[in-house]
Amino acid sequence: MSDMQTLGICGVLLIGGAFMIYHVALGLNAKNHEVLTGLVDGIPTQLDYRWLTLFHINIPITLFVAALALLMGFLLRAMAQGIEGSAQSEVVNACAWYFFVAGTLFLTQGPLSFWQVGSVLRREKRKG
Repeated sequence: MSDMQTLGICGVLLIGGAFMIYHVALGLNAKNHEVLTGLVDGIPTQLDYRWLTLFHINIPITLFVAALALLMGFLLRAMAQGIEGSAQSEVVNACAWYFFVAGTLFLTQGPLSFWQVGSVLRREKRKG
């Protein structure tokens, strides 16, 4: 594969991956908002439904996006090792680091978000 093809693939992965990460983060924030407020499309929901949403939507999506971002980072890192030119290799390495950082942030932000939202739900359960 030529250097230009590799850079083109890197650009497509970077733009597509950044688009995916941005929109998944927006969706997760919207779901967290629904869980915190207890309103889905303006309709109040039960506390049990909110817990189910937290466990069955937020956790799997967070883990999936983190794994996908880390996988894309490893793929780009492998592509960078196959490039002979140092300038092109540095560009592909920078793209790989973007995905490594994004995956790491999802892996750290996910449990923190779960803990915070769970603490709000536990507080509401104690209130009655």
